[in-house]
Amino acid sequence: MLSGWLLWDLVGDRQIQSTSVIFPCFHSSNNTPTGCVKGLLSHIVNTETLGQVPMECYFENELKVIDTLPVTKDVAIPKHLGQELSGLLLHEWKRVCEAELQQMTLRDVWEAVDKDKTMKTIRHHWVFDIKHHADGTIENSKACFVARGDCQRPGVDCTKTYVPTASLMLLRLILAHAMCRNWTLSSFDISGAYLYSPVKETVFIEPPTFFCPQLKGKVLCLKKVLYGMREAGRFW
Repeated sequence: MLSGWLLWDLVGDRQIQSTSVIFPCFHSSNNTPTGCVKGLLSHIVNTETLGQVPMECYFENELKVIDTLPVTKDVAIPKHLGQELSGLLLHEWKRVCEAELQQMTLRDVWEAVDKDKTMKTIRHHWVFDIKHHADGTIENSKACFVARGDCQRPGVDCTKTYVPTASLMLLRLILAHAMCRNWTLSSFDISGAYLYSPVKETVFIEPPTFFCPQLKGKVLCLKKVLYGMREAGRFW
């Protein structure tokens, strides 16, 4: 079954199949609606053109499918803490941030110590995400407090970062072996997996003083691994 676009090359007198096709007239359009996924799809199919041909001429069946889609609103995911604080869902994002910090406190991830000028600290960052149900509705929002591993200098701030993870070839071998023996396969996810791994080196990170003002003038000495650290995978 073909995938992508089937193009006709007038110069070479041949057909070209490609999934990387750009229509300048479509990508340069700035009048598409925002906020509603269903409305965006309907707008594209009914008003945009591919060359000189309206898209609705090709997508009659797709229009019928669009009519059956539930109407859901897109929610912007903050890219940094400043954007989160000025967003419309201020209280929701603040709630998940506080829940993330509470989880780390319960797992004894760090210890607050007095800041010293000789300490090399790592900056932190907030990563936000939204989990959806299969029908597109929002299930919950998430916030993850991570370390800025890009600020760590290999060989200076961290030494060993190699992680002996399984290769894709090994995964395929396991799946093939299970299929041959008619085994049942299952998978699972460990929530906050890295937070169970002890840190074997002395690592300091800047505290989230916006949510924890009592930590001003302190630094956090990590006891457990944080996502984002270069050596996180090895410790885990």
